[in-house]
Amino acid sequence: MSSAYIWLTNETNVGNANTIHAGWQASPDITGDTLTHFFISWNNNVQHTGCTNMLCPGFVQTSSRIYLGSPILNVSVYGGPIFSMSLSLTQDKATNNWWLRAQNEDVGYFPAEIFSNNFLYASKGGWTGHTKFFTNAPAPQMGSGHFPDRNPLHSGYISRIYFKDRYRQDFGPLRSNVISYADNIRCYDVKYYDYVDDILQRVLMYGGPGGNCGN
Repeated sequence: MSSAYIWLTNETNVGNANTIHAGWQASPDITGDTLTHFFISWNNNVQHTGCTNMLCPGFVQTSSRIYLGSPILNVSVYGGPIFSMSLSLTQDKATNNWWLRAQNEDVGYFPAEIFSNNFLYASKGGWTGHTKFFTNAPAPQMGSGHFPDRNPLHSGYISRIYFKDRYRQDFGPLRSNVISYADNIRCYDVKYYDYVDDILQRVLMYGGPGGNCGN
C-alpha cells in the first residue's frame, strides 16, 4: 500500500486517541487493483472501532458526485503533467461533526458520536505519505518514487497548507511550528519548505523509491 493524506487527532496518549485520515491510496488488498483511489479512515482507540471508507458504519456520505473509494484516473507523472485535488477537514461547532470537503464539495461527515469524547477538538494535525509492505519484501514507492528536492515536478507534494484556529481564521504553519518526521530516510524523506510562491504557498514535499527498507 502507498498513500498520502491529511490527518487529525486529539491524542494525549495512544490509548485514548481519535484519528481521521483523508487522501488517496493505492491498496490492492482493499480495492483489488493497483489504481489510485480516494479514501478515508477513522479510528477510536477507546472503543476499538474504525475502518477504511465504508467497510464499517461511521462516515456519512452526502455527495452524489464524489464517493469514497472512487478511482483517481488523472495522476501525476515525474516531470509533469501534474494533477492535484483539494481536501479539508473542518468541525461543525453546532454538532461537533467533522466535515470532509474535496474539490470544493462537501463529501460527507464523521459524526461526533462515533468518537470517544465526541472528538471535540484536534490537538494535532498533519500531512503525510505512508506505505505498508510485508516484512522482508521490497517496500513500494511513495509519491512519485523520488526524494523531495524542492521541485514539485519531481516529488509528491502537498500545498496550500492551512489550519483553522478557534476563531475559524486560516493560518499557515511556520517552519518553527512543524515537526518533520521520516522513519526510514534510506527509502523515503519529507521536507517542509514553508512559503514557496503565491500559487503553491506553503508546501510539504515527500516520497522516495522504497526498495529494501527492512522492517
